[in-house]
Amino acid sequence: MRRLKLKGEETNSIEQNAEIISSFLCDRKYLLLIDQVSSTINLDEVGAHKNHKLGRVVLASSNKKVISPMTDEEIEIKPLSDNDAMKLFLEVNGKINDPRIKLIARNIVKSCGGLPLVIKLVAYHLKGQKDEQVWSDVKRILQSETKAKLQKLEGVGHAYKLAYDKLETSHKKCLLFVTLFTSDQKIYKDYLVECWNAERFLELDVPELRAARERGATTLRELTDQYLLENHSDKHVKMPEYFRRVAVEQEYPGENNCISWMPQKNQPLTDETWRMTRRMSLIRCKSKLPNKPISDNMSTLLMQCYRDLVTLGDKFFENMQKLLILDLHKANIESLPTSITSLVSLRCLYLNDCRLLAKLPPKVEKLKKLELIDIRGTSIRSLPSEIGDMIHLRCLRISFGQTGCNRNGKCKEVEMTIPHNIISRLHRLEELTIEAGCCNQTWNSIVEQIVIEAVCLEKLSTLNLHFPNVTTLKLFVAESKSLKNTDTHWSTNTLRSFNISVGCSDTRHPYGPEISGISPERQLRFSTGEEITSVKEILKQASSFELVDHGGVGSLSDFNLRNAETLKVCVVEGCRNMTSVVDGSRILEIQMEITEESDCAMLQCLEKLYLFELKTLQSIWSGPVCSGSLANLKELTLFGCSKLTTILNLEQAGALLSLEYVKVENCSEVVEIINENIVVDNNLDLSNMLNKVKIVDLVDLPKLRSICKTTTFMEWRSLVKIAIISCNGLRDIHLSLRKKLETIECEESWWIQLPEEQKEKILPYCHFIVMEQESANRGRHAGESSEHGRSTDPLTSNASVSNKCNGKVPRNENEQLISSTSSGTQGMPELSHGPEHVIHDSTNTNAPTNKEASSLSVSGLGMMVCRIY
Repeated sequence: MRRLKLKGEETNSIEQNAEIISSFLCDRKYLLLIDQVSSTINLDEVGAHKNHKLGRVVLASSNKKVISPMTDEEIEIKPLSDNDAMKLFLEVNGKINDPRIKLIARNIVKSCGGLPLVIKLVAYHLKGQKDEQVWSDVKRILQSETKAKLQKLEGVGHAYKLAYDKLETSHKKCLLFVTLFTSDQKIYKDYLVECWNAERFLELDVPELRAARERGATTLRELTDQYLLENHSDKHVKMPEYFRRVAVEQEYPGENNCISWMPQKNQPLTDETWRMTRRMSLIRCKSKLPNKPISDNMSTLLMQCYRDLVTLGDKFFENMQKLLILDLHKANIESLPTSITSLVSLRCLYLNDCRLLAKLPPKVEKLKKLELIDIRGTSIRSLPSEIGDMIHLRCLRISFGQTGCNRNGKCKEVEMTIPHNIISRLHRLEELTIEAGCCNQTWNSIVEQIVIEAVCLEKLSTLNLHFPNVTTLKLFVAESKSLKNTDTHWSTNTLRSFNISVGCSDTRHPYGPEISGISPERQLRFSTGEEITSVKEILKQASSFELVDHGGVGSLSDFNLRNAETLKVCVVEGCRNMTSVVDGSRILEIQMEITEESDCAMLQCLEKLYLFELKTLQSIWSGPVCSGSLANLKELTLFGCSKLTTILNLEQAGALLSLEYVKVENCSEVVEIINENIVVDNNLDLSNMLNKVKIVDLVDLPKLRSICKTTTFMEWRSLVKIAIISCNGLRDIHLSLRKKLETIECEESWWIQLPEEQKEKILPYCHFIVMEQESANRGRHAGESSEHGRSTDPLTSNASVSNKCNGKVPRNENEQLISSTSSGTQGMPELSHGPEHVIHDSTNTNAPTNKEASSLSVSGLGMMVCRIY
């Protein structure tokens, strides 16, 4: 429902949510993708009904028997051909010149079964290797017999072992820990590193969480580089299914009779299982739990999303003295048993989103070795003062009632107490998260005391906190010991991660609160009209900056852009007196103080720039552009800037060497996208200008007359798609129609009005959009949009889309698709570990046979099956 932007009550049943979804989809074209199907699915339970004549469903599975009863058409995905497999191998390994090694390489590739990840893994293993004997040895290993347990994955097993055996012992342990999660679960990287650190898999020279995160990032990079893990996003990883099946057969180095165990569906847990298991995953399990299991050697117990878990036996934890990690995220427990105080070795306790949990048990201070506790999203309203006695605590995460904007008082505020002198006593605390709504009056009344205590923390490196005004931020900036502690190897980067908001202002633009598609680790949101001095100090370390509703800023140059050298994402919204985003005359003043011209370049690291509802904006950049400025900008989006007449001049366009995506929407006075009249350098090379631009979206620009009159000289070599919606004044798009151009999305009524020559020229590329008037009006005036400008990469999609765009052109074609691994089906919900730790979970326990595994050649899928209504 979240992907469809449909609202439902938390108390809704599956049937009620399905009915809401069905009503929304019934008259729309849609494509529903469901991956890794391992059992029969009732599509009615997710609102995808057979009477939806415009809907299509694609199921992917490695088990033909499961999928056949549900399908109308089946398409088998073949392994890579020998030639394609060899091309992929060489892409990773590099060119092979030695003819003898080249012959061996072909035999090696054939042994990989046409599986892309296996081919990449072996190619990486042999990268840079010149010794023919080593190549022959790898060929022999891949073609040798395997032990009985791996008979059905022999090629995969040998390839995996090549990479696994080469790993350091600590990396082997880290990799094997990932087998606690199924291959279709995406694991939040920070959470994974926290678990590795709690198990002491990471070899650290200093016992600090920040050091562990850095070492963990290095480990993740090495495991993904070797294709043993896959990056699922900037923040998540997964383990490929066929590698996971091999990995579960491995033993943890240095640990005898130790297993990581996951129950098969609802398989009961025997006493022997509890006694023998060292690491246990009961994620989404429905098995009945014993009252007092004997688990003297257990170190990790994962019980996320254990929906049937309402109570635990009072003695459940009595025999788990060696437990290091306990994760009850999203369990339905109402209370914790008193035996939890027996967990004297516990280092990580995750209780986040246990919404029925109202209090921590008495004597919680006995968990003296606790290093991390997360109680966000619970019903706990009073933080026990005993928390202050946890001298080893390095990470504290709590929430303070509702977290949205409550300016209009629509949300019920919940009081919560944080006793004085708790935070200031946690001398080893490195990470502090307190989630609170930006207009939460209860929080506003105590935040100053919290800040006074937080400034005493010397090791603080992560801070997620809302400052209701600049006064409280100024206090933190002026007094914080950790912010001023530059006597470390981190130098001025004293905060590794932060999410700091100042002031109260709700997001009103139609793109949603998470528009950038990336999750910068250092985010600053400034939403008040107060003075900006203290904000400048935080901006120095920020990678994401949102400036909202500030009436006293004429341009970002007011912040001195020398303070924004690390900025990657910038959002400016509703600043009623902003006339330009960057004031070039300020840069000339800076240039007079420095010696090298390159030093005056501004916003060199900026990758994404979003400008919303800037009613007085006259230009993005006023004055001269220093060389190197905006050189890494990839995305530029403007919405509702009603005074702009042009977007860029030729000099500014020439500076945007990396620009790939441009969107201009609802800017009523825009006449031209690129103005050729303002040229500072007569020697500008127009043929290479904007040659990385792949997508241009022009929406609701009634006065637009041209994109650029000089485009006969601008070749747009990378342009893949251009959308022209509600731009009725545009008569000549002057585009060089290169081979890469695939789509011109437009209204047929606009195309008909073009000159005959233009009509014939662009017709092969046209994809006509039928506008729905009601949706169009709602989208423009209420600011609603399907997936506009959200996390999906606008540059990776090539598919055609629905003829209906619901009032706005999609940022990319996939935004007309409903795509989900779990799809909201019963037994397949999306799990969330805080704001980022997301695991797409399913009940897939049927691993493919070797024959089936050999068909997992496209995105790890076995069988693509189409159900056509």
